[in-house]
Amino acid sequence: MTTNLECFYDVDGEYLAGKSTVIISPGEKKINLGVICAFLNSAVTSFYVNHCFNSLKMSGGAINWEVEQISRIPFPHDIKEESLLISYINRLLN
Repeated sequence: MTTNLECFYDVDGEYLAGKSTVIISPGEKKINLGVICAFLNSAVTSFYVNHCFNSLKMSGGAINWEVEQISRIPFPHDIKEESLLISYINRLLN
């Protein structure tokens, strides 16, 4: 449980998921996982989550994140500068 959505991109699959962890795979659309992570950690997503999932907050403001909540966040499917975003992500990871 956290007060904010926190996402981590495990490039090499080196980390073990904890108790309240949702694992996202690229799926059929083959969306870059770094792009998904960047979007989920963005201010836009934080704004959306704080307004749309406000009723799920427990005392102290924490939310128990599950697949249902994550899958309800609208993800942009047409990212015009996706290759540029991927290059930024790769630079951060190296």
